[in-house]
Amino acid sequence: MVAANHPGSTSGNSVPAQSILLWQQTQDISALIDAMLGDVTWHPRINTQSIGVMGHSKGGYSAIATIGGQVTLQDFATGCQRLPNSPNCQFYQGVELDKVSTAAFNANYTDSRIHFAVALDPGMVPYLQPSSLRRLSAPLLVVAAQHYMPGNADDGLGSTSLAAYSGQHAITAVTLPNANHFDFLPQCNAKALVILAQEGETFICTSAALQREQAHKHSISAVLAFMQPWLSAPVAE
Repeated sequence: MVAANHPGSTSGNSVPAQSILLWQQTQDISALIDAMLGDVTWHPRINTQSIGVMGHSKGGYSAIATIGGQVTLQDFATGCQRLPNSPNCQFYQGVELDKVSTAAFNANYTDSRIHFAVALDPGMVPYLQPSSLRRLSAPLLVVAAQHYMPGNADDGLGSTSLAAYSGQHAITAVTLPNANHFDFLPQCNAKALVILAQEGETFICTSAALQREQAHKHSISAVLAFMQPWLSAPVAE
């Protein structure tokens, strides 16, 4: 497994004007595969028939994009005008969308080397084009939290709806009861609330430890079951 952070879209470096360039994070994944397969140490150890991608939130969208999921800038701009405080739009308030490249935002970033994708409570769900979902290049597992924010007061990001667009490859969706979007993150340590309070983000750590533990347990179980065909795939010659 290889993990990566993207500048402008990671802990301590979260910049909306950079993060809105969604395609760059998707391209990072392909660049990472290029690097690993081009490395004399790692290439012989990689089963190219079992390359997959997994991401959470925006990273979940990126995972879907690598197997062909597409959005359009016009849909996103229109949706955010209508619902500016929705989870997908709130972070990008103040970003000048008219300065974002429509061609790059709308493009297809399918990487045919990826054989499966896992999206953990992915972002951008309302803007994924159904036609693109029906022709995904690989199977997709969506693990959705029942709610977006702690407190069980909302209906979540709606990613289980993606299963209705299964086409060329299956889209499987499971929901974690009572979990919220932030329960996919690690357990919070004793100092976390103090630090998050300074940033106005204590909601990240308000879940009970047991709830987050259960969310992790159920997520791991679902992901391992989904990945099983590729974990046992024969190594390509």
